[in-house]
Amino acid sequence: RVWEKLIALGQDDASQSSMKIEPFLIGERNNVHRAASVTGITLDTLHLGTVFRALCSGVIQNLH
Repeated sequence: RVWEKLIALGQDDASQSSMKIEPFLIGERNNVHRAASVTGITLDTLHLGTVFRALCSGVIQNLH
């Protein structure tokens, strides 16, 4: 149920957000020293749906 809720919140938050999450917690395959980061956080973007969308987008960008 947690995933269903997160997906629903992410879909409900259809607005374009400037938040960007780079989820490199243990580095990156071509740069082991790369650290995770979050940019574009404001009071307007600090909602669970927005954070989940940004995280999913960061994971997809990393896989691409």
